[in-house]
Amino acid sequence: MTIAVQGIEEIKRKLAGIHDAAQAGIRASAVYVEGVAKKYPAATEANEAGPYPKRWYKRGTGPYWALKGGGANHAKTSETLNRKWTVKYFNNNMSAEVGNNVSYGPYVMGDNDQAPYHKAHGWKTTGQIVKETAAKVQQFIKDAITKALMR
Repeated sequence: MTIAVQGIEEIKRKLAGIHDAAQAGIRASAVYVEGVAKKYPAATEANEAGPYPKRWYKRGTGPYWALKGGGANHAKTSETLNRKWTVKYFNNNMSAEVGNNVSYGPYVMGDNDQAPYHKAHGWKTTGQIVKETAAKVQQFIKDAITKALMR
């Protein structure tokens, strides 16, 4: 008795494309998560200049303070959090890590270390970003694999 399997070469071809498709989905997911992480919350009164004795924070520079005689002074302390996000790939590009190395990052967006000030001003923690983007990440990967199987 002989059993003939029709289309096995087509199945092999499609399966070979799944790995590449999964990598593409992972890359798209990582870029998406990085984009979400980069978004600053809306500016507040804490970012607006004002007369003495006002203090404010200018994004990309650091703290400012109004001078009694007029004008203002500042300290350049910003490490530009939104520009320091990176994506690293590993496990043959089957895993990705979105990270940031600014020294104050944990106090702005850390799950356990976020300062109450930053929470009150709308900064999301990295854990919140993971939860917020999880379904979209899964969809990117699923869509990439589905597309590869349809070829």
